[in-house]
Amino acid sequence: DALIVIVSSLDSWVLTPIGSNGMQNVAILRLVRLVRLSKVLRVVRVMKAFKSLRVLVSAVANSVGALAWSMTLLFVLELIGAIFLAQVLQPMIEEDTQDEELRDWLQLRFGTWLHAMMSLFEITMAPGGFLSYRMLYEEVHIIFGVFLVVYVCVVTFAVVRVITAMFLKATLSASDTDEERLWKEKAERREAG
Repeated sequence: DALIVIVSSLDSWVLTPIGSNGMQNVAILRLVRLVRLSKVLRVVRVMKAFKSLRVLVSAVANSVGALAWSMTLLFVLELIGAIFLAQVLQPMIEEDTQDEELRDWLQLRFGTWLHAMMSLFEITMAPGGFLSYRMLYEEVHIIFGVFLVVYVCVVTFAVVRVITAMFLKATLSASDTDEERLWKEKAERREAG
């Protein structure tokens, strides 16, 4: 560690001001030091002060598969909704008799698959995100209001809540597992001591 500090200081305060680029590989030494610091993480396993951090990291690690499937499910549901909206609204966007401001608004939000996907992502993830899309059911057709209500109820409320509950269950399970492991270690120390 002392060597890395000396080399970094020499690079920062001596060589850089005189315009030399001779020690560009100091970053590699810093990465080596970072890897050495990762050994400190072993201490985190046994200290009581880091129990919450251990449980959180364990829950996230145990939930990676569920997270991937949850994101896949949300993506597919948003994809279906985006394709539906882009296809259904395309004739309205192309119709010359419609208000130009409305057509521009529809084009910007639902004119392409990507725009529709981003709009549905906003509706799904942003709190109250669907409120900025009132123009769909106020100016285009009331059936889009029904679509938004069903979409928000099913995807935003039901699916996202189930995913949240699943992660909460994983966190509680990780906490229980951690408690059991700590009790086992204490019992083994008592038997050995």
